[in-house]
Amino acid sequence: MIGKECPSKLSTYIAQAAQEHSLTIWHGVLRCLRDDGLTYTFPFNTIISRNLVKNRFKTFNTSFKETCRTQSRMFVPDIHIQRRELHQLILSKLLPAYKSFLKKHGSHTQSKRYNESYIKYLSDDIEKRVKSCFQHVADYPLWRLL
Repeated sequence: MIGKECPSKLSTYIAQAAQEHSLTIWHGVLRCLRDDGLTYTFPFNTIISRNLVKNRFKTFNTSFKETCRTQSRMFVPDIHIQRRELHQLILSKLLPAYKSFLKKHGSHTQSKRYNESYIKYLSDDIEKRVKSCFQHVADYPLWRLL
């Protein structure tokens, strides 16, 4: 017979595994928002490369879109609690990094006219997209996932 604490421990392990898995998946998106490798340093001057910034935004856009697509197909068994916790965990890492990167480097994509080509998401858009993850699959019966 299983003790009362076993299901509780199992639920905790499952929640931790889901969080670790999500952070591992989102690590690729977060990696796009690093500052390293964007500057050239000269003896008395540091220059930010516009092309590298543009490429970093393009990479972020592609990676973010793909990760959202992947995560939207993930099944989260405890619908309300774990979804909310995963959303909060992802957003607590992603939003500050994105806002900081956008603030530092958003002006380096040339004129405002071209910004839309590189900066495809506002902070609110990112939050909405992340919160739409884990929504679709959980509403289907398990046999349809196989």
